[in-house]
Amino acid sequence: MIKIISDINELINYKNIIDNLYSKNGNVYLQSYASIEATFKSNKTRECIIVFDTDKEIILSFKKKTNSIWTSVFEAYSILCDTSSFDEKYIVNLLEYIKQEINIKTLYFPLIYEDDLVFILANDNNKFNVWQRLPTCIIDGQLSADEIIQRSLIKDGSILIRQRKAFENKLFVQEVKEVENKKAILKQIELKSWKSKCGQDMLSRENQYEYYSKLLESEFAKLIVAFDRDNEEPISYRIDLVVNDKIVYVVKSSYNDEYKKYSPGSYLLTYDLTNRYSQKEYKYIDLYGAPNTLKDMVATGKIQRYDICFSDCENDIEEIKKDRLAYDVTFNENYTKKKSIRNIYM
Repeated sequence: MIKIISDINELINYKNIIDNLYSKNGNVYLQSYASIEATFKSNKTRECIIVFDTDKEIILSFKKKTNSIWTSVFEAYSILCDTSSFDEKYIVNLLEYIKQEINIKTLYFPLIYEDDLVFILANDNNKFNVWQRLPTCIIDGQLSADEIIQRSLIKDGSILIRQRKAFENKLFVQEVKEVENKKAILKQIELKSWKSKCGQDMLSRENQYEYYSKLLESEFAKLIVAFDRDNEEPISYRIDLVVNDKIVYVVKSSYNDEYKKYSPGSYLLTYDLTNRYSQKEYKYIDLYGAPNTLKDMVATGKIQRYDICFSDCENDIEEIKKDRLAYDVTFNENYTKKKSIRNIYM
């Protein structure tokens, strides 16, 4: 039986189904009930749906982009199901059914990983249009912290050592667990970050603060914070999302720009991250986003990503493709020049 839900009040009735499927088959935090609920609650101006096939135990979710295009809520891994046994023809028919039911022309799957079910289907089916995006950076979960840091020292040894000394003399790190404190700290640091000067902070971008604030209520969301030793003011944060004890997604980070000389972002992504998660049976740590100079210091590999459109509408496909590839060109040119991300916006 296929059911499409658009009412946030009805979503709670399916929490156990989502939780059970996620605990067995979840590969990305976006597939969790906590993230789906946060998406529904934070998208006040956009329609969202979740699609269940309770018989075959398959879940998808989409949000409205335009009257013609809806975007998959599940980036990286687009369908929550047991991927070891699936009916290719059924999945294609299900996607057609969804398009018909919500009366659109295009289902857009952004930033899909190369082992995802939809990507596998797209390679053998002309109903899909696929193009390559920038990869995501990862850290091998089996390496020790020392092994990762030694790799980093080879790349930027003297800089990293100086940054560590400066940081540890002024700042200390701990995980914040109380939910309201998490939300307050997130807001405080975002408003003092360089991003706030150019409208790129979480509070200035559509629904981001509402989404991540809600997500921080979940038990798998960790907020790691650097504090000033003198006054215990929160200076920098990193949000980690642990999926079924097998993958760690590092999804957001920022810092108070007044403290940039202490390199708080660099420390949290190098020394703290690797010591916190290395050799703990994680498959990998996903730095979740395109390469940059900071991620390069610790990354041990990359996963290629793709955009996929399930559509016969050339105008929709070209509209999405033009916008996303232009975005990648800007980021890649900046990365090639070894510039920081702030260089793009300031």
